[in-house]
Amino acid sequence: MSEQSWILFLLLMVGAIGGHQLITIASAILLLLTVFHIQPALQLLEHLCLPVGICLMLIGVMLPLATGKVGFGGILGALTTAGGLIALIVGAISAHLAARGVALLRVEPEVMIGLIVGSLLGVAFCQGIPNGPLMSAGIVAVILRLLR
Repeated sequence: MSEQSWILFLLLMVGAIGGHQLITIASAILLLLTVFHIQPALQLLEHLCLPVGICLMLIGVMLPLATGKVGFGGILGALTTAGGLIALIVGAISAHLAARGVALLRVEPEVMIGLIVGSLLGVAFCQGIPNGPLMSAGIVAVILRLLR
């Protein structure tokens, strides 16, 4: 087995032992594609996963609008509460941080390795969920800027 396969196998075991279905499934799929040398599928996933993942996440967030569970009244009502206003501000800040994250990853792609390992450790051992590398990279970009 190749080095990539061993790493994916270890991640598969971490997911399975830690009871984290998403890590287990993702690792298993990538391990199979790697072991059977299905490079076109890996290249396609590498190209499409981030934009498709973001799109699916946005669909999930906007689903209450489409199903009618939230309308204009609910939106205006939510934005006039303290929690709603804070959420609005935090949403804008997080979008800005994600943009900084993209910029950082373009010039320092090695940061992604730390984000991946940190995210996996947080998911496996801290009952966390993957929060997305763009937001994490944005936080890294701000911290690095403060340190420089």
